[in-house]
Amino acid sequence: MEMLSATRAIRVRRIRETTPTLTATAPESTTARRLTTRTRSIRMATGSVTHARRQYRRVATDWTTTAIHLSIFRPTLDANCPLCGASLLLGGKATLTIKGFKKLTSFPTVDALLGDHTWTATDGIGLDYAGQYAELNKNGTNVRFALNDGSLSVVVGGIEDSVAAATGRSVSFLSISQRSASLKLNRQKTIAKVKVSFAFSVLADGTARSGTYTLTLQGPLVR
Repeated sequence: MEMLSATRAIRVRRIRETTPTLTATAPESTTARRLTTRTRSIRMATGSVTHARRQYRRVATDWTTTAIHLSIFRPTLDANCPLCGASLLLGGKATLTIKGFKKLTSFPTVDALLGDHTWTATDGIGLDYAGQYAELNKNGTNVRFALNDGSLSVVVGGIEDSVAAATGRSVSFLSISQRSASLKLNRQKTIAKVKVSFAFSVLADGTARSGTYTLTLQGPLVR
């Protein structure tokens, strides 16, 4: 009997030790619930205000960027005449070569104005030129131009004077032909490169000699 009593006592003790203790939790008061709800509302409102501020800043930034772009971008040019009204401020080198004589080099300047597929120009010594031009590609960065008859006569006269200066004697022209007259622009259409070249043959001291005249100019295109 004593052994059974001892066994039962041990079992009761083990049951008490392994049985979890339940702690009663007091129900949340109405005041606590209101405070919790109010805190959540404040957090949500604060988040909305923060989000609204971020959206406002983003929109303000977008408007600022747009204003900057509007101040930089230029109006769309006439698609039929993208170079109309542009002026060129050019400077460069002119080279005259004649077989058997020393090369002659000068450094001319030219101011040109582009119209509706026409152009006019004045060089550094006051000579005037004019002619026509045509775009060779869609974006207008590659242009071929031609001199009118009066301007061609002025150029030929200038080449004759240069030949006389280079040879130191009077010469007579046998032939002269224009090899190129081109204007190329960079992609932004802000820098222009002009190249004009002539091939000729002259009679000097009874001997026919061939030569070339090349003019290369570069400068800004201004609208």
